[in-house]
Amino acid sequence: MGIKIDELIAKIEQIAPPQLAETWDNQGLMISPVKKEISSILLALELTPEVIKEAKKLSTDMIITHHPLFFVPIKTLDIGNSTAAYAIKLLAGESIGLYSAHTSFDAALGGLNDELIDRLGIENVPPADALSRVRMPNYSRLGRFRDASVVSLSDVLDQVKKGLGIEEELRYRGKLEKKVKRVMTCSGGGGDVIEMAKELGADVFITGDIRQHEWRLAEALDLPLIDAGHYWTERIFAEAFKKRLGDIEGVQISVSKKIRPPYATR
Repeated sequence: MGIKIDELIAKIEQIAPPQLAETWDNQGLMISPVKKEISSILLALELTPEVIKEAKKLSTDMIITHHPLFFVPIKTLDIGNSTAAYAIKLLAGESIGLYSAHTSFDAALGGLNDELIDRLGIENVPPADALSRVRMPNYSRLGRFRDASVVSLSDVLDQVKKGLGIEEELRYRGKLEKKVKRVMTCSGGGGDVIEMAKELGADVFITGDIRQHEWRLAEALDLPLIDAGHYWTERIFAEAFKKRLGDIEGVQISVSKKIRPPYATR
């Protein structure tokens, strides 16, 4: 006894409505499972060989990830296509399905960005009337720290490391003594909304995957910026999605133990 696949997809899409996804995104059902009744789900940030092995060991029927397996739609499974070949290699002989809730969950109420600000101790505060003309993207949040002792950029750096469990040093720009009241966040890579963060009056912008010219833009705008990393701002996906799924009768829901950064640290 479990949950029918169409009922599970409906439940997923209540949590992460597809209409909230960015137009460039390829989220949704990546691979249809052989079983039409799901009794075991594994949640992971992305599909990797380690996650596939873990899923097989757990007799998983369905994997739910944040990152899509296919970003560019594939019309033909040509083994000469690296993405298609990777998918075939990972899932050959398996009956496991794959659903990816990507930018839809980034933007959703109670989704990834709400989980991010909660872990950072930030209270969501909508833009003031004077700033309401600036349309903030669904996948970012604006607010202030609940802890009144977080008052400087130095404090924010410590708060980010503590909230996300980061041991490595963070890249940032701005004076450490800079006073901070209003903070804007964007999980993953938010370099494209740096100007908006400035327009919305953010004292610091926390995101990941900042490129060279984006650092220079923040410098030109005199906007304090913290690059907490794409991985660290999104690794919380699996736990956050499990919380939103809740209990499903007859279904074992597990968070992958194989979620890891794609790089090494010293």
